[in-house]
Order: sequence, then C-alpha cells, then structure tokens
Amino acid sequence: MRDNTLWDGTLRLVGSGKAEGEYNYMVGKNAVSPKWSVIVQLSKSLKISPTGHETLTVEGGQDIKLPCEIKGVPTPRVTWQKERHLITTSDDLT
Repeated sequence: MRDNTLWDGTLRLVGSGKAEGEYNYMVGKNAVSPKWSVIVQLSKSLKISPTGHETLTVEGGQDIKLPCEIKGVPTPRVTWQKERHLITTSDDLT
C-alpha cells in the first residue's frame, strides 16, 4: 500500500490491500487527542446475485434492467462494463 497526505489534509490510500485499521485525524505538531477517527474494514466476503453467466433475450425497442445484488462489509463499489469498456451513469446505451 502506498499512501500520501494531500495539500488539503486528505489521506489518500492507494492499493488498499493492507489499509485495514483505525485512522486518526489530528491537527498540530504535538496533537494528543484525535479530532476525528475512522475505522477501515476490508471486505471479508462478497455475496453476488445472480451468479454465473446468463443470457437475456429481448425484443428490439424494449427497456432492459440488469439487476445485480451485491452485499459486503464495507459496501462494495460496483461498476459495469460493456465489451470491456467502463459504463458511467451518463452513458446512453441506445
């Protein structure tokens, strides 16, 4: 894991595989008590539903909703791809 503190005081953790633990935000050179703290937990297990590959056949012009239920602690970040290209919320897939 590589980390650095940005100019605005934000702590950035890169490659968070070993980031689990308690982090404290303190102000001043000799700060004794934390002003803010957060506990980072890495997901121990994910539950993804549906599992495996599915084929969906629809008629042209129909709306399609692709459900995917993800559970984990902490809540996992979900992204979708189409033909190996990341889909963003602003993409129009028509």
